[in-house]
Amino acid sequence: MLASLAHLAPQARFCLSFHDEVRYLVPEDLKYETALALQITNLLTRAFCSQRVGINDLPLSVAFFTSVEVDQVLRKESNLSCTTPSNPHGLQKGYNIPDETKL
Repeated sequence: MLASLAHLAPQARFCLSFHDEVRYLVPEDLKYETALALQITNLLTRAFCSQRVGINDLPLSVAFFTSVEVDQVLRKESNLSCTTPSNPHGLQKGYNIPDETKL
């Protein structure tokens, strides 16, 4: 997956990965191209693995990510306010960082 995305979105920088999530840092103007590259990369990875174990049909339910979230800050979900003891007002009210979009 890393090699495929490095080819499809060369300006994207891998940030972190855990369980079933991957995070990349990209310039603002490349966010939609990178989201598409992530979907294509997931499709290629799933198709390769399925074919290697003898499953020649890839179900549509696993071919693509459920969503690709585009955000300005690194947080668990793009719609969380992230209120903490040191940030009691959250990102929206405290820093004017809006909830971002799911593609």
